[in-house]
Amino acid sequence: MTKELQLEQYRIDYQRRKEYRLYYNKRCGRKQYLKQKYGITLEQHKQMFMAQNGKCAICNKIFDNPKIVCVDHNHKTNQIRQLLCVKCNSGLGYFDENIEALLNAVEYLKKHNES
Repeated sequence: MTKELQLEQYRIDYQRRKEYRLYYNKRCGRKQYLKQKYGITLEQHKQMFMAQNGKCAICNKIFDNPKIVCVDHNHKTNQIRQLLCVKCNSGLGYFDENIEALLNAVEYLKKHNES
C-alpha cells in the first residue's frame, strides 16, 4: 500500500471516527443523529434491532452494546439495509462493497484454511 493510499485510508477512518463521536454527542443525541444521517426514528431503529434479535445481520453475534450498532446502508442510494456490528460494517467498508472482492476473499480463506 502506497503512502498516498495509506493517507487516504486514514482520512476515511478519521471521518468514520468523527461520525461515531457525533453519534454519542449529548448535544446532538442519538435520536437526532439517526434522523439526520439515515432518515429513521429511534423507534424504527429499535424495531430493526428487535427484528434481528439483537444480532448482527452478517456474523449473527449478539451486539455487546446496543448503543454501538451500525446502520448499514447503500452508499450510492442511501437505502438502509440492516444493522451490523462495527467489525462487519468496517469490513464491508474496507472492501468498498465490492462483491467480487468479497467473494475472492472467501475463496482465499477457504484455500488457506484447508490445511
